[in-house]
Amino acid sequence: MDGVVLASLHGVAARNGTSVDDAVSDFDAMCYVMASLFLCLCTVAIVQLIRLWLRRSRRRVTMQKSFFILTLSSALLRFVFFIIAPSQADHSGIHVKDPSVPRWLFFGLNTIPSVIFFATYSLLIVFWAEIRQKAQEVGDKVVKR
Repeated sequence: MDGVVLASLHGVAARNGTSVDDAVSDFDAMCYVMASLFLCLCTVAIVQLIRLWLRRSRRRVTMQKSFFILTLSSALLRFVFFIIAPSQADHSGIHVKDPSVPRWLFFGLNTIPSVIFFATYSLLIVFWAEIRQKAQEVGDKVVKR
């Protein structure tokens, strides 16, 4: 199976006029760029959590705090995945090269952040619906007067 992936990588490199080593270094560079972007997202989430922690009630978990906690956890897992990916995945991103790392861990780091992102944006939709309902109730009270 690895021979098929390597042959396809050779074919893509030959069509583009580059070598396989260039394609490999492009894959590594892309992974590190993605890791740095997710690290920036982690930083933003941490700063917002600290800002909310200092400004609001420290004991209560609000919807905003939950949103930033989910965003932080998802971005952190993606960061770890993109740091590990160049050394662990073949450059098609499908197969694990190094058997010392469990396959379930590698694919878990790839899949779990997607589930957390789904939960994060579901929370965002619920937050929007709550705000809309409160605004509509206030509007109804004003109309009744």
